[in-house]
Amino acid sequence: MGFPAFFNGFFMLLEQKVEFAIKGALENLGYEIVRVRFVSSTLQIMIDKSPGGINLEDCSKVSRIVSAIMDSEDIIANHYDLEISSPGISRPLVKVEDYLRFKDNKAQFKLKYELEGSRKINGRIMEIRGNNIIVALDRGDEIEISFEDIDSAHLV
Repeated sequence: MGFPAFFNGFFMLLEQKVEFAIKGALENLGYEIVRVRFVSSTLQIMIDKSPGGINLEDCSKVSRIVSAIMDSEDIIANHYDLEISSPGISRPLVKVEDYLRFKDNKAQFKLKYELEGSRKINGRIMEIRGNNIIVALDRGDEIEISFEDIDSAHLV
């Protein structure tokens, strides 16, 4: 499975290439890719599935599938370690779909810039408006946060 011509560009990140390569195979088996990261020499892939979540057998199964795909696609030239995990209770919020799915749940946001004197915001995800998330703060008022301003976020 090769990449379409528009994906072969210089600007596609390694994590995006990996996700593109494995997404179809994992989705066909009922898995959702939560996040792909390449840290040092470790390829970290976080997966989930409904209902029931992820167990050790799922991680082993996905590891075998991803290894086979990565070997055939040759995306990472050097030696790397593969780590498959579940999101756990502090599930990261990575995509817009995550915020929609976990609407009305409490989350912690780490922002790229200070907002109201802090880079960390805690609150309930109320709604998605365009490119912004409306968050009800613990103290009672609501704020609007742009997706571009979020460095990381996870459920609390």
